[in-house]
Amino acid sequence: IRWFDNINYPKAELPSCIAIDEFKGNAGSEKFQCNLSNPVEHKIIDILPNRDSEDLCKYFLEYPYEKRAKVKKVVMDLSTLFRSVAKKIFPEAKIIADKFHVIRIVTNSLENTRKRIQKEFHDAKRKWFKRSRRLLLKQEYKLTDDDKIELNRMLNSSPELEKAWLLKEKFYEIFRKETRTEAKRELRDWLLLANQLSVPEFQHCITTFTNWSTEIANIVGENISNGFIEGSNNKIKVLKRISFGFQNFRRLRNRILSLE
Repeated sequence: IRWFDNINYPKAELPSCIAIDEFKGNAGSEKFQCNLSNPVEHKIIDILPNRDSEDLCKYFLEYPYEKRAKVKKVVMDLSTLFRSVAKKIFPEAKIIADKFHVIRIVTNSLENTRKRIQKEFHDAKRKWFKRSRRLLLKQEYKLTDDDKIELNRMLNSSPELEKAWLLKEKFYEIFRKETRTEAKRELRDWLLLANQLSVPEFQHCITTFTNWSTEIANIVGENISNGFIEGSNNKIKVLKRISFGFQNFRRLRNRILSLE
């Protein structure tokens, strides 16, 4: 381990597309560290000691402007902290919201609506609702004829649940558009519909998507996501567990980068 501590990985070159996400490392007196990756080539670029916006800016400003200007795309979950840093540091980059995280907000709102409504049912119906929740989450075009019959039984039990399911289905149409302009217009229409239907659990969606409308529309036409970085974060969790944790941040960074 003494020899391992002498390893000094240099800062890598910034690619044209980067992904950034946090993970719970508990190293170097900081609870969270940042994973900076290349989502196109599926490589970890670097591990950063914390998620403080000032420290992140200092790190990226060590790269000259010419190299930072080469970054054309930055993909992230719906983190206002990472977005503010990206706008300051990468003025030429298009910020893209991660599609999985965006859709998960909608499906979670639908699930919370179901949970609230099923509390009013008797035990047998409540258990049936819980067992059949996958039918609510599955996209309509993937449903079989039998699935549609069961789904209609569920939706007929509650007009409010039917509204929530409709909002979920309408939201997927945003990503079927061919251009970002069309997607942004579709999102605007979806927000108006969500306001009209007034399902309480979707209020969070309305607030979040209003603030992230441009980044969500940027998903259309792109084939990049936070999939690789989320997978590498899972590997880091396994690495921490089999190593019984890391107190030293440099040792954690060396161990993660040695996986590449």
